[in-house]
Amino acid sequence: RELSGLRDHLKASGRDHALPFRIARAAHDIHDRLTELRESWCRSHDPEHGRTVYRPTPSLRQAIERRHVACAFPTCNRRSDRCDIDHTVPWGRGKSCRCNLAPLCRKHHRTKQTPGWRLIQPWPGLLIWVTPSGQWHITLPTRE
Repeated sequence: RELSGLRDHLKASGRDHALPFRIARAAHDIHDRLTELRESWCRSHDPEHGRTVYRPTPSLRQAIERRHVACAFPTCNRRSDRCDIDHTVPWGRGKSCRCNLAPLCRKHHRTKQTPGWRLIQPWPGLLIWVTPSGQWHITLPTRE
């Protein structure tokens, strides 16, 4: 609702040129407000939370693939076992755990890294995609 309200307000006021930045900022704010709760939940539900190695363990990879049976890009149907397990927040700044990983096919992995695209994971498995034009799409886990 917060993202929809922001979009409608900016369009009504004629300031929709700032829409992509403001939508991404709102999604990041949601992510930031949930940080403490997300970290607490992830620590209690994921024995591998906060791993400092790049590659997820086979069991973590399988958990991510069970959570999303296909690429986490809206409308993509590539099976998750044929996808990259991508760090939403790049590794080094982010962790290798279920609250920062999602399956992305190679095409959408590259799309995410294209200037103007944003991907935010405010909760494990819940992904908010923001396009360069300010459109946003939410991808939910297919299973928990």
